[in-house]
Amino acid sequence: MRVYDVSAVTVATNPASVVRIRKPEGVRNQPWDYRRPDPSEKQGNVLVTETVSLNPSQTVGASKRGNRNIIPITGGELSGRITGKVLFGGADYQSRPSPPAIDARYLWQTSDGDIIIVRNAGSGTLVPTFEVRTDSRYAWLNTGYYLSSPPGMRPGGVGITIYESNR
Repeated sequence: MRVYDVSAVTVATNPASVVRIRKPEGVRNQPWDYRRPDPSEKQGNVLVTETVSLNPSQTVGASKRGNRNIIPITGGELSGRITGKVLFGGADYQSRPSPPAIDARYLWQTSDGDIIIVRNAGSGTLVPTFEVRTDSRYAWLNTGYYLSSPPGMRPGGVGITIYESNR
């Protein structure tokens, strides 16, 4: 990895040299932090049940956001309204405040080949959010509201059920 100091770089002011990126109209804001569920929000119909395989965790220790523990995600299977697999390469970036927080980021590959970005995060209640191509048959995931079960231990990993929200 290389790190460059760009503090002395002159920024172009000529409008022909500037590229502006604007948020598309009608697209819900997706903040860096995870969505907090409304206290009255409840689990609805099952969306997906996933079995996720894991590697041993890596303890980072005390950091600026508390004690960190990283659990690599190595694969898994999906069943329910979406079928497919969990891809190798994600991780759960846990922090250990009180109560502990889960922040898992990983990919699904549907049986028909679409890639879906998953972020399942929260402290107490887990709230998954999804990102998928806007022209995908799964594009409805981009705007829905969902809740997740906590991870349940299974041999070699965890089981998680994701539900539609009754919101």
